Amino acid sequence: AASVPVSAFISPGYDAVAFAVNTGTVSVDTTVTITGSLNGTTRSDTLIVQANWVVGFTLDVSTAVGGHEHPVGTVTLRGAARPAGQPVSVVSSNTNRAVVSDPVVVPAGYDAVNCVITTKPATTSGNVTLTASANGKSKAVILRVIPPRLIEFTLSPSNTLGGVRIGATATIGHPAPAGLSATITKTSANVNPPPAVGFATGATTKTFNIPTTAVTAWQSSLVRATIGDITI
Repeated sequence: AASVPVSAFISPGYDAVAFAVNTGTVSVDTTVTITGSLNGTTRSDTLIVQANWVVGFTLDVSTAVGGHEHPVGTVTLRGAARPAGQPVSVVSSNTNRAVVSDPVVVPAGYDAVNCVITTKPATTSGNVTLTASANGKSKAVILRVIPPRLIEFTLSPSNTLGGVRIGATATIGHPAPAGLSATITKTSANVNPPPAVGFATGATTKTFNIPTTAVTAWQSSLVRATIGDITI
């Protein structure tokens, strides 16, 4: 863990001498005892050689659209990396949602490094735990990976006679992955949308018809579309 010269020469007229203690890389904090001897008298002192482990892990965002938004993580070490650099392991709890593809190494002389989190296309929302580790210590962050955000849902017309179909359009902020669908709900038995509508792969809009039934008096119904965590 540490090395010292075999001897140190005290120059004439002086009562002390300085010498270098070279430390090595350790995986756990290690206590080293250094002893000096002169004319049968010895004195000792201790040095703690510290392991360089992860003390911080953060993301620039907490939520990302799978396959389109790729957060940047920052890993922080206890101290500056040694000349060979400090490798850091970053592990995902769900590689179907997010991974760190490239090796993460803190450069020599630095105590932090950025890494890109690659997200995968998603049709549902879900959390991923990302854990950064070095020398037995780790820090974890949670990233929520979501499908393309629903940004608009419109009905045309918004008023109609019972028994007439109305048009509906759902719009999302990124091209749809395969299998993406919006859940449709209503508050009146006289409005009959499909329970869900699917987007074509790569599409950003979905247009569909909603049948209504004849009524004898004016009625209102709230029709909503939901994708992931967003309802409009």
